Amino acid sequence: MEDLFEKGTYTAQQSKNGALIAMDEYIIERTLNGFKIQSDNVTFGQNGFRQRAEMLVDDQWMMQHLHVVVDDKRIELNASIDKEQVRIIQNQERKEINKLIPLHISRYFFIYSGALVIPLIWLRGFDFKSFEKIQYQLLPAGLAEVMQIKKTNVSDTLHFSLNVQLGEINDFINIETDCTGKVILYESALSKLIIKPQS
Repeated sequence: MEDLFEKGTYTAQQSKNGALIAMDEYIIERTLNGFKIQSDNVTFGQNGFRQRAEMLVDDQWMMQHLHVVVDDKRIELNASIDKEQVRIIQNQERKEINKLIPLHISRYFFIYSGALVIPLIWLRGFDFKSFEKIQYQLLPAGLAEVMQIKKTNVSDTLHFSLNVQLGEINDFINIETDCTGKVILYESALSKLIIKPQS
């Protein structure tokens, strides 16, 4: 039995005055052991594509299974937590690629191109009493350091700095959430990408 928890739409644009480049309609449902997130993401433009994803998380919002389908590119990806590793099976152009990635730390999240909602879900399980720098393993490869920033004024908005390291790439991201961890602003210093809920 699944109950509707939340539904909405995120949009992405390049810089504050830039054109809309992507849209993600999502639904979150409660399950017996956590939550199911369904995402229908469209990236606009000449190389645009539609991507559908479903992710199961536990009651701490940590990913247990992820299924992604990009019909236009004939890509299907399955990722699941298997003990202390992540098993990734990707089918592309009738080729199957299998990978096992060891989990080095207990906190992790999955990032992939074209998604708006799913890479942000893990923040809902963040310990909001912590103002220390916390490391996350960024799947399939990378590292992320997150720190909640103390604010002097009383507000329902929480502020985070996120440092993402992907090989030689370093990105500093400003994130704002509501008091439940739902992202209300994501702003990348490197790509100038801005993600926020559709008003």
